[in-house]
Amino acid sequence: CDSKEITRMMLMNDNMEHGIHSVLYKVELFNKIRFPVGLLYEDFATTYYILSLCKKVMVIDDCGYFYRVRPESIMTSKVTARNMTLIETAQQVCSDIVKKYPDLEIPALRKISITYLNLYFDILNVGFRAFPEEQRKILAVLKKYEKEFESASIINKKEKIKFRLALKNKAFFYVICKSKMILRKISHEK
Repeated sequence: CDSKEITRMMLMNDNMEHGIHSVLYKVELFNKIRFPVGLLYEDFATTYYILSLCKKVMVIDDCGYFYRVRPESIMTSKVTARNMTLIETAQQVCSDIVKKYPDLEIPALRKISITYLNLYFDILNVGFRAFPEEQRKILAVLKKYEKEFESASIINKKEKIKFRLALKNKAFFYVICKSKMILRKISHEK
């Protein structure tokens, strides 16, 4: 597919994601773009830009290796102030995508909303009073996009429910997300 289609697929988590572990690149692509040093979520901040340089992208529906998640990794550790860079990173990346591909506005809206909902849950996992300014920023952006998110046909019902819960009831949102996470873990252990 072309760079626009792969961008759409990543925004929708449609057999493609922005994680660096899921993509093989031609080395020449890194002549123009580098991963930002010291930034968490550097793959989010970079993958979309690299793929936008590609004329053609091939998607292989096969697992070529297994990704090991360590208990002490960034992925499994509690949120810290460093993780809050994701708020600006997601906003910038999605804004740049919409500038380049205006018809991907709704998929970009979905990506930023889902990213913010996941970060919001991670913050609440630390404590309901943790990072109050960032919680306000997240909820303000979600509120701003509420009408578009609710009316978008490409956004599934579960995502819409999660979105509504985050805006209406912090505790209920947290309990539902935590329950879902526990159930997913139990089903993977079977």
